[in-house]
Amino acid sequence: PGVSTTLTASGANTYSWSTSATTSLTVVNPTVASTYSVVGTDSVTGCSSTATTAVTIDTPTISISSPASICSGTIAPLTASGANTYTWSTASTGSAIAVSPTVTSSYSVTGTNTTGCLGTQTVQVIVNPNPTLTAVALPQASVCTGNIFTLTVNGAANYTIYSNPGSIAVNSPSVTMFSASYSPTVSTTYSVVGSYTNNCASSKTVAVTVLSCVGINEFNPSAAFINIYPNPTNGMFTVAVEQTGNTVELEVYNILGVLIKKQSAGSEKITANLQDEANGVYFVKLLENGKITHVARIVKQ
Repeated sequence: PGVSTTLTASGANTYSWSTSATTSLTVVNPTVASTYSVVGTDSVTGCSSTATTAVTIDTPTISISSPASICSGTIAPLTASGANTYTWSTASTGSAIAVSPTVTSSYSVTGTNTTGCLGTQTVQVIVNPNPTLTAVALPQASVCTGNIFTLTVNGAANYTIYSNPGSIAVNSPSVTMFSASYSPTVSTTYSVVGSYTNNCASSKTVAVTVLSCVGINEFNPSAAFINIYPNPTNGMFTVAVEQTGNTVELEVYNILGVLIKKQSAGSEKITANLQDEANGVYFVKLLENGKITHVARIVKQ
């Protein structure tokens, strides 16, 4: 298709083609295999005869090899075959190109064979998103030597955790949220790689600082004594605070480290309400004069 050919008749004086041409020549450009006929007449005898000819189409069959899908930010190699020269919808020429679409996209190529006939093929490259990871150290990203923190990650289906320094390599398959507790002796950076079942992956790092301290009272000798009840709770809970004359504030964080509640302690007992929050683990942080004195875990069920 796209290439014309000339049909030539001989042996008579006048001609009448099935194309309506009336000369010995007719130019045709069929898109499918076609048969043409011509009637030739001898002007002296008036005798006529008919001849036919078939024109076949030498259309190249183009194929494109490509990955069925890629992860966002990666490259997909596309390779065409079945012709001699190629022109892609990206304006590239040659049988092979590399593309890196950010969304699912289609690419087409036109191939030309040695007879000048054209063939076209199109391929779709599906782009899968990478996980959007969340990684937090709870209750905070600093601990005293010998204390434990919890590293909580979510946003993927499988997780691998590495530490530097150290050689921790934790594999946790087929979970949407993963938590692990660690007690580093030196400040450590934890690297989390999260992936989907299609192997698309993202990474996050969490730096945890290890402090040289004996106990919380070393930072605040007048730290108030607290008691939290009931724990577990159905939503309402009480924090009993020993009054020290300092300004006391209560903060509540969810498992992702997001502050969801903050209030001042105006009396020896603070009533907090988590009834509008989802069931799960929360962290209660008590501050005196802006300094953290206590961190406790509470479970809503």
